Amino acid sequence: MQAYLAAVNTDGETAAEAFRNDHIARAFAESVPRVPFVGYFTNQRRVMGGLDLVELRVRNGRTAELLLRDRLYGALHGLELGFEETPEARVTTFEPGPAPLWAPKPKAHLTAGDVGAQARGLMDRGCRAGVFSGAVLVAKGDEVLFEAACGQANRRYGVANTSRTRLNLGSMNKMFTAIAVMQLVETGQVSLDDPLSKYADESWLPAEIGKTITIRHLLRHTSGLGSFLGRDFEKTSRRLYREVADYKPLVRGETPAFPPGTQFKYSDTGMLLLGVVIEQASGETYFDYARAHIFGPAAMKDTDSWPMDEPTPDLAMGYGWAPRAPLGWRENTMAHVFRGTSAGGGYSTVGDLHRFARAAERPASLTAFRRGPLGRQPAEQLWRRLHGQRIGRGQDRRTQRHLLRDQQPARDLRREGLHRRHPRQPGLRRARIGRCHSGCDRRGEVAPYLPPARMKARMSVESLVRSASRTYIMWPAS
Repeated sequence: MQAYLAAVNTDGETAAEAFRNDHIARAFAESVPRVPFVGYFTNQRRVMGGLDLVELRVRNGRTAELLLRDRLYGALHGLELGFEETPEARVTTFEPGPAPLWAPKPKAHLTAGDVGAQARGLMDRGCRAGVFSGAVLVAKGDEVLFEAACGQANRRYGVANTSRTRLNLGSMNKMFTAIAVMQLVETGQVSLDDPLSKYADESWLPAEIGKTITIRHLLRHTSGLGSFLGRDFEKTSRRLYREVADYKPLVRGETPAFPPGTQFKYSDTGMLLLGVVIEQASGETYFDYARAHIFGPAAMKDTDSWPMDEPTPDLAMGYGWAPRAPLGWRENTMAHVFRGTSAGGGYSTVGDLHRFARAAERPASLTAFRRGPLGRQPAEQLWRRLHGQRIGRGQDRRTQRHLLRDQQPARDLRREGLHRRHPRQPGLRRARIGRCHSGCDRRGEVAPYLPPARMKARMSVESLVRSASRTYIMWPAS
């Protein structure tokens, strides 16, 4: 444990390399290249300013659960270490994440004013440290408690972010896709048990595969399909992919990794195919449908999937931290999608995300929002634990090695506090957009989550801003 903390807290690469050589199991070390492994610890130190041990608990003799406090925001985090059953007890896995359930709960009762003031202070810390660039909005109901922005929307020309800056949503478009599908379910145009082959012909996937995958599987990320954003995508021009149907060549060769419905696997391809379902069932393009039936009713005037060759006003450039690059940053234009899809990549503002959350709560708005009767059962069927996962979190506990291999050193922060409320502030919500400054994937994506119907969790107000450079929306527990 001390070696792990030393790897995070010590400048340079020596401590991280020592942890790898002296404490990591051989199979684990061989599966993770040295550069991303060391980069993980470098980025943890940069994003959190270092970590201190608060408490340690051992489970079943092979697993240690640590409660840690970061030095930048003072926030609590969790870390789970797995060990070999050998005298050396080398580390086989380590999974950073949210504070464990047994962590101490905040005692202070915060007023709405306190929350706004603390949110400002926390955002300021991240901005001064250079680990947050984006916009923050904290609200209670319709009342906005805090709204501000920092950092640069465009580093080439020194354009500052504002609360009206349109920033990339990454995979947050997936929740719009899920809502669109459920609208069509409620109007009888789609059934959750329909086979994918009903909407996507063999130009997408062979019939023998499409017949085994249902709409429910796609929504739950249990289809077994993976991501169309792989090597073939990276080798081709982004301009080839303007419409959903343009992605057919990238999907056609995919096969499920397991029988559909038997396991959980986060799937970009699955969500892209739901865009096909929406288009076939509605007779509209995915983009037209979202504008007419989601963004319009929710008054989201600054949200859409704009192509990158359109001079859209107030559109921010995405950046990834690149310590080996001459300027320390790289634009993600050449790595990102040309236009957002049902799987992600659109743009929005914190104000629009707040309006979206409010529209999803008001019965009158929901009637127009959903375009049908307010049947709660279809939605509740989707948001439940399945195969050990909370559907919507998008993080499989078994993917830590993949996390490191893809150089996503702060995905633990992605999981932190999404869709949760402060325990003493009923109805408190937040909406924040941040560009990729703390360890995003190759495409510069952030927060691949769908909003659960209900999730109750106790978290301190520090979680409002601490997870730097993430995109998220707060939903109240119900």
